[in-house]
Amino acid sequence: MNKNRFFLLLVLLNTLGCRKETKNQSSSTNNSGSTTTITSSNATKWYGLFSVDIFHDISQSSTQIYSTAQVSFFRLPEQFPGTESTMVDSVVLNGIPMQFWPFQDSSYVDTAGVSNGIPRTISYPYIFKVSSKNIIIPSFTYTENGPFPDYTGHTFFPDTINRANGLTVSLSGISGTDYLLVDIITGSKEVSHTIYPPFPLVNNFTSAELLQLDTTSYGTIQVILIKNDNKNVNNKPMLFSSGCNYNKHIIVK
Repeated sequence: MNKNRFFLLLVLLNTLGCRKETKNQSSSTNNSGSTTTITSSNATKWYGLFSVDIFHDISQSSTQIYSTAQVSFFRLPEQFPGTESTMVDSVVLNGIPMQFWPFQDSSYVDTAGVSNGIPRTISYPYIFKVSSKNIIIPSFTYTENGPFPDYTGHTFFPDTINRANGLTVSLSGISGTDYLLVDIITGSKEVSHTIYPPFPLVNNFTSAELLQLDTTSYGTIQVILIKNDNKNVNNKPMLFSSGCNYNKHIIVK
């Protein structure tokens, strides 16, 4: 889990008065035969973080599309993975068991993608099934019907930027996102803007900002869109997140 991503989510929830409630109350029967109730939440800390992200790696000749998924559970409500991580019996995504990685923020990862290096695409609707004898985390099933957030302005990504001239990034065609990040990265240097609704048509980087970057290596321009569903699962707050990442390698002068 990206800690900066969930810190920005916390800011967003506070800014919007915790209004993100995209699904109605629902219930399901878990593996033990009892009923699980899932309702909207306005929590800012959670017992579980679920994320599914689709990546678009853009080159001049092609675009590679793949997905990643990650799930973390906690003994006490957390804003992002930390010292309170805990385990359940199993987490299954679209029928594929996820693998617990203690060195990956003590999280469950998508074993059909992350663990064996084979890119795949996770399409909606996707279904998480959690089986747990853990007294803190209930067993439950969660379905995300989509769609993923999206963005068409990536077609205007430049091949080369000149730091002295600044940069204007198109934000046209944004849909289904709660907030987005625009990043320019070279090596260990990064300039980042976080943008909340209402979204402008463009985002400008000044020459002063870009001059912080170096020109010793290729850079990357990326736009990351995040949609969140804040839920209570049997009165335990859980955050379900879907993201879309467009990135392109560029020359920085």
